[in-house]
Formats: sequence, structure tokens, C-alpha cells
Amino acid sequence: MGNSTFYMLGGWDQVNSTVKGAAEFKKGDTQIRVQELTLEQFNSNYALASKQKTDFNVTVETRSMSGIEAKIVRTTNNTNGNIYDYYFIQKDGKYYQITAWDNTSKSSARLDVDNAVVTIISTLKSVVQNKDTNTSSSTNNNQSNSNISNNNNNNNNNNNNNHQNNGGDQTCPTCGGAGVVPKDPNDKHTTWITCPTCGGDGLV
Repeated sequence: MGNSTFYMLGGWDQVNSTVKGAAEFKKGDTQIRVQELTLEQFNSNYALASKQKTDFNVTVETRSMSGIEAKIVRTTNNTNGNIYDYYFIQKDGKYYQITAWDNTSKSSARLDVDNAVVTIISTLKSVVQNKDTNTSSSTNNNQSNSNISNNNNNNNNNNNNNHQNNGGDQTCPTCGGAGVVPKDPNDKHTTWITCPTCGGDGLV
């Protein structure tokens, strides 16, 4: 959902949401929608939801849910008892609106919603934080790979030095150019491989 993840209480089925970027769930006739908002949307939606409405009973409260302050707006249709409730929360620098509604006037609907909201809030995490962790891990891996590469380079340099000490790449005896290799490093009177600088065979 947007840049956040969470777990949902068992018994709720996820359904397609009509709101882009939101996650929506259904349990019987009760539905819950979770969406991430900007600060401006958060403040605007809270102000709009908490306004008194004709034919609706509106109550506003603030409650601690899973250690997070939740601004709750409960609206009840005075004609048929249908509910439309809102939960506005801030967590880890993110702003969320959880909307719940039920059209069957069941007294247990709000209890089911409250229990589900507690689960959502307690498990809500920002994907950005996980990404930072992955970035840190990736950085550590890159540093490790860099260290391995440096070690390999050091080993190659050591091997080259050992090769030169054993009669490997040396100066061409004909032109003084570098990169000439004797056919037999152990024989100081050996014939040298053709020099890449002057093309001479560099016989000693």
C-alpha cells in the first residue's frame, strides 16, 4: 500500500479498492480501507470528517491504539443506523487514514473494526525504512566486494613480483623495452621471446 506495509487480522478478505494506492478489506458487510496521505490531505480529510452532518450523529475522540495516538471520528446514520468511521494516525513520519463502514447496523461491527485497526497500526511499517536497510546492506556488500577486489589485486601484484624475481618479465637486452619473457626463466642463456617494443628476439 503506497510506501507502507502491514498485517491484517484474520477473517478479513482483501478486495479491490476504488481508491488508488489504498488497501481494502471486507468481513461480511463491514469494510475497511487503509491509505497513506500527505500532511495536507491528512488535515483536510480530518476536518471534513469531523464536521457535524445533517441526519448523522458525529462523535470525535482521541484514543491510544497500540501506543499510537488515533484521532477517531465515528458517524452514525440516524435513519438506518449505518456507520461510517474514520481513524487518522501518524507513525514513523507518515500519515494514514483508515476508513470503515457497515450497512447492516450490526452492533459488533465497530468492535471488529477496532480490533482490526489495532492490528494494522501495530504492524504498520514504512517501506522506505526497509529500503534504507537494504541500501545499507548493499553498501556493506559493495565494501566487502571492494575489499575482495583489493585483496585480489594485491595477490596479483605479489604474484607478478614473484614472477619477476624468478626470471619473468624483464628488460629487453636488445632495445631496453619492457615486457620480454625468457622461454626458460631458470636458464640465463635462454632465447628470449620476441620483444613487443623492438620486435627483436633479444638473444643473450
